[in-house]
Amino acid sequence: MNIKELLDKLRPLEAAHETAHGPRTGFLMADVTRALGSLSNASNALTLLLAEGLVEGEPVILKGDVHTLFRLSGAVPPTVH
Repeated sequence: MNIKELLDKLRPLEAAHETAHGPRTGFLMADVTRALGSLSNASNALTLLLAEGLVEGEPVILKGDVHTLFRLSGAVPPTVH
């Protein structure tokens, strides 16, 4: 799966989450795991997208537990000419 396909799969996962510090929009690792079929695929995809600056993550408290909330950064994916 290429970067554009990954971003297309992740975009609809962004949703509002009520955190201890107010509402935040993004997606959780569990969401990515379901969308990509395995924890390994999700981890590899997020690692690539984080390294490319296409996804950002922040720690948040959801229902008393700490999670990383990811969101698309708005950066433009690299293109090959």
